[in-house]
Amino acid sequence: LNQQSGTCHSICPDGTYKDAGAEICLPCHDTCMTCSGGLLNDCKTCHPELHLVLATNTCLSQCPNGTFENEFVECEVCHSDCAT
Repeated sequence: LNQQSGTCHSICPDGTYKDAGAEICLPCHDTCMTCSGGLLNDCKTCHPELHLVLATNTCLSQCPNGTFENEFVECEVCHSDCAT
């Protein structure tokens, strides 16, 4: 059950995740397009203007220091030999 729309789905729509205990769709964190839970670090994908930081499963406006943007607009951790 999607609480926002009151409709039933076999798979929760983007912006929501399935709460295993209650069998309902709950909203993702605001920065997440798809998620595994409602917390900031439960993101699977981000809204188009944001980058998914793979190390933390969070969505940010730019890749943090020590990471780089890959071809999927995700932030990967830099190799240990690199300064940034």
